[in-house]
Amino acid sequence: MNYLVSGNSIRNTFITIPVTILFLLLTASCGTTNQYQKLNKKYDKAQYEKVLKKANRYIQKNPADPTPLYFKSLIHTHFYSNTHEPADLKGALMYLDQARQKNIPDYLKDDIQQLTDQLVQTVNKDMPAIEEKAGTLTSQKIHELSQKLEQAPQIKFAKGEITYTNSASKKVASYKVEGLRKTIVKKAQDYVGTPYKYGGTTSRGFDCSGFTGHVFAEAGINLPRTAAQQAVSGQKIRERKAQPGDLVFFTKNKSGGNINHVAIILDTDTQGIKKVIHSTSRGVIIDDRSGGSWKSYWNPRKKHIASFIND
Repeated sequence: MNYLVSGNSIRNTFITIPVTILFLLLTASCGTTNQYQKLNKKYDKAQYEKVLKKANRYIQKNPADPTPLYFKSLIHTHFYSNTHEPADLKGALMYLDQARQKNIPDYLKDDIQQLTDQLVQTVNKDMPAIEEKAGTLTSQKIHELSQKLEQAPQIKFAKGEITYTNSASKKVASYKVEGLRKTIVKKAQDYVGTPYKYGGTTSRGFDCSGFTGHVFAEAGINLPRTAAQQAVSGQKIRERKAQPGDLVFFTKNKSGGNINHVAIILDTDTQGIKKVIHSTSRGVIIDDRSGGSWKSYWNPRKKHIASFIND
């Protein structure tokens, strides 16, 4: 049997295949982003069991996507913060380790690295209690997973300029930052990537209040040395009145307590703080309100906001 295939038909075939592949790739990319948005929306509403069920379904549909694994880790982290059960911490570490083994999309890199740092810090802090409460095998597994995450390469971030927007508007509009506020914001961003150093107050390494003090000093404002001292020195303001260049302070525990951390506000909108820059265990980084670590760690520990700028 002879099959006659015209030149046009062959050409059309070869044109159709790449277009089809491109369509599938774009569809897959949009699908993973939509998964993040759907899971994130339910997480924000504290619908944790629904998030877990959806995450499990997404894993079955697309085993290569790290997004559902990240949310499973995030929820087990939340559970552990309430229960202090080693099994919850083990689950958080295990799912995060699995997520890091996938091809991580850009929109998820920040969240995954921040959750990595948070969990490693938690294990280092809680290990004596974990060993006392859990069996040998569970304690050993938690330690092994934590060590693996701690030794894993840092996920790199793009160092870009901050675009200030007003989310209350349907169109993207520039957020006007002038004077001292503009100076503080610009100088703070110059130090992104500077390593953390306990007691550090110079560009060789900062702790949290050493960073804010250094940036403000460069702008001509002298701050007290510690975060607690800085907190009581500025003019306390409500979050809805906060602007870029103001400071936000955090407590060690969600339930309150003494202030032990400070960050510089980079961006705000009608919902309040949108972006901050601070010196953490990972060095000077920018945290976004949509990021996982802001929702699960920083925001619940937010104490108050103070301004040192007279507009």
